[in-house]
Amino acid sequence: MSSLIRFTENEVDLSSMDTPSYIEIASYLIIACGVGLIVVCILGCCTVTCVKRVKCCFFAYITIMIAIVILQCTAAGLAVSYYSSFKNHGQNHMTRTLNQEYVGPFERENPISNTWDTTQASFHCCGVMGQNDFKTLQRWDSSWSSEQATIPVSCCQLTKDEFVIDVSKITKKADIEEKLKDPTCPVTGHQSNFRGCFEAVLENILSIRKWLIGTSMALALLELITIIATGCLFPRMQDVRDEGRPLSNTGRNM
Repeated sequence: MSSLIRFTENEVDLSSMDTPSYIEIASYLIIACGVGLIVVCILGCCTVTCVKRVKCCFFAYITIMIAIVILQCTAAGLAVSYYSSFKNHGQNHMTRTLNQEYVGPFERENPISNTWDTTQASFHCCGVMGQNDFKTLQRWDSSWSSEQATIPVSCCQLTKDEFVIDVSKITKKADIEEKLKDPTCPVTGHQSNFRGCFEAVLENILSIRKWLIGTSMALALLELITIIATGCLFPRMQDVRDEGRPLSNTGRNM
């Protein structure tokens, strides 16, 4: 689906589809934060055992934690920004890709056309705003038996959800016909999906945005509490170790 969510405001240029979108970058940042947390855990263990000799462990721990918080806030910001941009410009971009690149469900050489078929089958949608988009689309292969299809087979409902993967592999009618709820669907439109893919994709992006923002903010808050707690405990741990007394004895004396 990446080629449909990577868009530009330029109505002619489709080269932006080679560049990751903000929502993809935000996901990568969250993954990077996860890797950073693993490093932080290792540094945390080192700080406890060698704090008397190596203060750099503590400062590295705090620095990485702050960097992770910044990355998570950035990821949340990118998710918010991308949703607004896609809501304003995504429909035009999807319309351009459909009009310029879609060649039908039996041609597998065009990756953008394949993406359209996969998206329509996966999200149970059809066209950008609905089935009417294919009435004005001239260059796609609408052959279906002896009749002309009015919608691609990827807009039709399947008997099982696991057959979605097969939609991106079909090269002829026989590959998919028996997996349709109604074999005449491409011609009659019976047992097909009516919702437009722009609405379906936008809904999916909204769901991802909520997950990214919620996860990022919850973890950032937890990490800020950890940073403050570590900053408060570190001087006390250092004083106790400098005095040569174990932490457990200090706890009993209190």
